[in-house]
Amino acid sequence: MKKIKVALLGCGDRGCIYADYALRNPEEMEIVAVTDISDLKREEARVHYSLPEDKAFASVEDFIAAGIECDIVIDATMDKAHYPTAMALLNAKYNVLLEKPVCPNKEELLDIQKAAHENNCKVIVCHVLRYTVMMRKLKEILNSGAIGKLVSIDHTENVVYWHEAHSYVRGNWRNRELATPMIMAKCCHDLDLLQDFVGSRCKSVASMGSLAYFKREFKPEGSADRCVNCKYG
Repeated sequence: MKKIKVALLGCGDRGCIYADYALRNPEEMEIVAVTDISDLKREEARVHYSLPEDKAFASVEDFIAAGIECDIVIDATMDKAHYPTAMALLNAKYNVLLEKPVCPNKEELLDIQKAAHENNCKVIVCHVLRYTVMMRKLKEILNSGAIGKLVSIDHTENVVYWHEAHSYVRGNWRNRELATPMIMAKCCHDLDLLQDFVGSRCKSVASMGSLAYFKREFKPEGSADRCVNCKYG
């Protein structure tokens, strides 16, 4: 088996979860470079993957300019950064493992597809949930007809209160100016699963909602601005 060489772009939790496969399976995968705009995250990742200082970069442009050779780049940047970073990597002839969601609009999606085709590169989107043992078994049962013909699906994505508060109220995905809407940021796994289960393309998607509870007027008396400093935490 050929050991694949992988570069990591975006050294947050998600990117390192993927890249840590190399630490558990060093005979299969090697991290050859890390890139992050955060000095702290970049240095932590460099040390974590035992890389020399000249294999850590502050931008995708610096990484490309260095001419690092690898089989694929894990692009685990924030949602709005997927398009510019993926386009830069593809135009530099790198294959890309791209974190979901790909990008916030159709035009950017088509640009990425076009760049991949023109540069003969692969873009693999991290819809990892469909490849879990549980979901593959469910797909197998549906395809077998063991429970009859699939005519409808009642599907619920329950987001626990702490994830809602930490990520979608005041975290990195708190509004569409910073990231993609919640239906994309959180539910693109669900949409991917539904389409995979049904076996046909989606015709339309509608999303409705509002910030009904997590508002300043509902703030408990005496609470702090941050959970880590709050007596109610």
